[in-house]
Amino acid sequence: MHRRSFLRLIAGSVPVTNGGISTILASDAKRDLQSDILIVGSGVAGLAIADALSKAGMRVLVLESGGVAPDVRHQALSTVLDGGNGLPYNLQSAAQRCLGGSTVNWGGLCPRLSAADLRTRTSFGYGIDWPIAYQDVARYYCAAESWLRVGVDDHEREIPTCERRFDSPFARSARMLIDRLNSLGIERVHATRACADDRGAYAPLRLGRTVAPMMQTRSNVTILTDATVRRILVRKRGAVDGIVFRTSDGIERFARANVVVLCAGGVQNARLLLLSANASYPQGIGNDTGHVGRWFMEHPHRRFWLRLSRSIPPSELIGVDIPHWYDVRKQEGYGSLWVRVWLFDKPPAWARTDQAARANVLVDCLCEQEPDFQNVVGLDKEHADRLGDWLPTLRYRLGAREQSALAAMPNTVAPILDDLGRVVGEERLAFGAHLMGTTRMSRRPEDGVVDGNLKVHGMKNLYIAGASVFCTGGGVNPTLTLTALALRLADYLREHRRQLPA
Repeated sequence: MHRRSFLRLIAGSVPVTNGGISTILASDAKRDLQSDILIVGSGVAGLAIADALSKAGMRVLVLESGGVAPDVRHQALSTVLDGGNGLPYNLQSAAQRCLGGSTVNWGGLCPRLSAADLRTRTSFGYGIDWPIAYQDVARYYCAAESWLRVGVDDHEREIPTCERRFDSPFARSARMLIDRLNSLGIERVHATRACADDRGAYAPLRLGRTVAPMMQTRSNVTILTDATVRRILVRKRGAVDGIVFRTSDGIERFARANVVVLCAGGVQNARLLLLSANASYPQGIGNDTGHVGRWFMEHPHRRFWLRLSRSIPPSELIGVDIPHWYDVRKQEGYGSLWVRVWLFDKPPAWARTDQAARANVLVDCLCEQEPDFQNVVGLDKEHADRLGDWLPTLRYRLGAREQSALAAMPNTVAPILDDLGRVVGEERLAFGAHLMGTTRMSRRPEDGVVDGNLKVHGMKNLYIAGASVFCTGGGVNPTLTLTALALRLADYLREHRRQLPA
């Protein structure tokens, strides 16, 4: 077996280590794996749930398709084909197959959704209301911010202070820029919510280097890399028996668990449900009403690169978030608009482009995408990956609301552009690699895939976590909210552990 396949041994096996990475004895290779909780995917949602439940004493198994570090061969399994209308970008890069998932290269930006984002149908006439109240999410935001080490600006008056908190890495450096924007009549501005290290410096959290090794020390946690899940097995309607996965050396294995939680991202969560079609679920697990893969959402961006003309020296990276127009634009029919301004002496790694090389200001505008039934992840039954499983497709389009919002952005942010500098480049359309909505929450099975507790409708022990459960996406990065929902699910599973299938 590949020596990097196991980060933690199956209970009862004898450790054999090489360079700090544990492997498994050949005598154990033929055994089925058994756990209380089986989690597919080691990104933010998966590790948040695994961390919480393992601390509660439950036996946790995490299966990660990728390796300890990013690898081209693993990443090829994330290929997404055009299902019609053209892909918005190369989605293979949107979800990383490696320990820690997409935190291997994310920007660590963690704003909160607003209460209005969960009630767009009632308040604004589009989308669908979430089946849970905003407070159900908000009461986990503090825990999520602590877990992700998110720094918060004291000037966010509308947000209650958490008992345990980190200062924003931009709180002091952004003050001059905030004052300047306030002078332009832009009232709601605060330092960007982002991950910080122990020194208070901007440092996007890399879970594969931090949380995963810490969890490895617990005897009730097994993290298996190079383990690609291929099928969810259901022998009778209503309950998962286990999952089938393949290791990098071609061995096919079976894992049993009382509860299975899919945390594989917006495309792969839907793909696994569809690939697991059987006699009981001919359209795919959880897909009796045809919603699996539907309602895909992204965050379309429009970006303006400027050369600074004012005396605000960008001696370091400075970031501010501007929720000034957020609810106003929604009320005007455009959907939420989130504007972020960056000042830099050299662009951060995630923003290094030809245009960035000529600029030292980025005005980045994210807009909400209205959920659309025709934006769908499906399967291409003529093309398979190297394991023989059909590749996913995405049929995608921008709706009238998003197109209008994108067109209106230059006028909206004109005061900022006119005041701060000279535009030297513009991206009329970019995306956030935010894969949302394909297994959305709903009160009734007729309207979605999972219920308010993230359990797949009609299943006793199959749950889904991550941004794929979002009903609407708002206009902000989804990581903090999906972490809050993951911690909420962990609490639910812990509190109901005696009622879970044995």
